Amino acid sequence: MQLREEAIKDRKMGVILGGAIGDALGKATESISQEEFETHFKGRITGFEKPFPKHPSSHLRPEQYTDDTQQVLVLSNSLIEKKGFDLNHFGNGIGEWWKSQAIKEHRRYPGGTSLAAGKRLAQGVSPEESGSKTSESCGSEMRVSPIGIVYSNEHDVAVNARLSSIPTHASETSVEASAATALIVHHLIRGLSPEKAVEKAIMQVK
Repeated sequence: MQLREEAIKDRKMGVILGGAIGDALGKATESISQEEFETHFKGRITGFEKPFPKHPSSHLRPEQYTDDTQQVLVLSNSLIEKKGFDLNHFGNGIGEWWKSQAIKEHRRYPGGTSLAAGKRLAQGVSPEESGSKTSESCGSEMRVSPIGIVYSNEHDVAVNARLSSIPTHASETSVEASAATALIVHHLIRGLSPEKAVEKAIMQVK
């Protein structure tokens, strides 16, 4: 399906807004057990919920998003400022993000891999060396959608998505997952069905 430019623009906006909304909706259930899910939410989330008192996000309001969206914004602002992906500029942004997590109001349940890498970046470690080569978590995948929005060429999407993972998540699994996610976003906003977008993206990564 070939979409008109206005429809593509709407989908691009929807990716960022929808991601932030989904992040906020899901934070209260992140890393909790099935028993806790049943106890606190009766097994179902139908709107923005306040995390229960012992949850790491209990200081956040129901509608607030987590570190995933914070990092989406870091990447988005870097892409805008540099008119494309710049590894050093983005690495500096993640270092500044790490510093902000010391302030309770800015701390949004950050993952350990991102925090450790952010600290190294803030200390001056190169973004090519700061990321974990062993962690296979999804922190870089969760923030990569702006790459799929900005670049119109599939090759550029994949290359820059991989690069964007390296400052925090440098394992092959995380790097390739980031490329796949950015490609899925790229295909979806241009009219492919979810099934076709996933199928095509998988064929384009390792």
